[in-house]
Amino acid sequence: MSSSRPSDFERVDHVLQNILSCIRPIAESEWLPILDASGCVLAQSVVAPESLPVAPVSAMDGYALSARLAAAGQSNAKAVELSVTGKSLAGRHLEGVADPLGAVRIFTGAVVPDCYDCIVPQERVVSTGLDSVVSVMPEDIGTGLHVRPIGEDVRKGDALLASGQLIGPREIALLAQTGCARVLVHRKVKVSVVSIGDELRDVHQPLNTGLIHDSNRLMLLDLVQRAGAQAIDLGITPDDPASLRSALLHAASVSDLVISSGGVSVGEADHTRKVLDELGEIKFWRLAIKPGRPLAFGYINKDNGSPTPFFGLPGNPVASFVTFLAIVRHALARRAGQEVLASPSSIRARLVNATAKSAGRTEYLRCWLRPAHDGGWGAEIMPSQGAANLFSLAQADGLAVLPHELGALEAGAWVDVINLR
Repeated sequence: MSSSRPSDFERVDHVLQNILSCIRPIAESEWLPILDASGCVLAQSVVAPESLPVAPVSAMDGYALSARLAAAGQSNAKAVELSVTGKSLAGRHLEGVADPLGAVRIFTGAVVPDCYDCIVPQERVVSTGLDSVVSVMPEDIGTGLHVRPIGEDVRKGDALLASGQLIGPREIALLAQTGCARVLVHRKVKVSVVSIGDELRDVHQPLNTGLIHDSNRLMLLDLVQRAGAQAIDLGITPDDPASLRSALLHAASVSDLVISSGGVSVGEADHTRKVLDELGEIKFWRLAIKPGRPLAFGYINKDNGSPTPFFGLPGNPVASFVTFLAIVRHALARRAGQEVLASPSSIRARLVNATAKSAGRTEYLRCWLRPAHDGGWGAEIMPSQGAANLFSLAQADGLAVLPHELGALEAGAWVDVINLR
């Protein structure tokens, strides 16, 4: 496959769509207990093994009765008096008997006896002063009122969850309630993370003049894990072709996707592009994005010839963070087998301050979120937007996303804000 090196900067959304069209889910799958499957993606659709609910149940605390027979017992629109002959609690057998001409005391989630089809909430029932006799008004009587019928939620055989769906707490609850103890999921994606640069040292190492601690690798390892993948720490690689070639080949051999940071600019010591051309291919080089312009995407060919997707992120930490959110996490989700890619949690807000911007690039600006007078949110763009400034990123409430086609924005303009809190 040939390399592609466009002379112009590429739109973020166009690059993302092209990348996603190249990414294939990993083939391996495994059966897991539903709790262990949290964060995994279904490799097979799940069909409901039973209906929910499996029997008619009460949606209220109150009294169960037969709407038809109770209505027949009324006269001149007066209240209907019914004898209470039993009690039904959730998870228990009926205490007493169910008289079709009477009523039983019933509680939320309890099975409705076969001869009844109506629940009157307890606050609508009046005691007559006699033991086990209650009074019900006609307007509170109706077939099906406050009764959850069989299969109201799902019916046996219904499609419960689709292949490609991410498993989270809501899906686990649904699976558990329908009696699905295990599911077939795609194996978690293994992601190798490596930092490139002669100037980098691990956080526990002392620094000499000109050296810096490696922050990107630890940040990316955490982002990978939060995305539901298995992170593999491959440390720091010197910025020379032989070391880089060895590190990338090893990364491709032990993982399903490789992420590096640093070494993707046009500097004399940045060898990633040349090495990738030798090991596989590179597809994109420059993004119309701020921060995070240099981004490499391509493949590293393993010894058996199979390609491993590769992302080379910028060396500046904020740029690396933004490009991961904008591009890499979506590719990671697709590699995991996810069909519908989730968007980051976002808030619609009005700009508090006017913001300069050049049309022709997407900008992700750090901002504070302020409560607005109308009950919404205001986004105050922070003064520090440097691609290397991690302090402002840590202080930010969100990233205001300024679209590619827009220029400068006035105060009060609406923007989407990725919520970082």
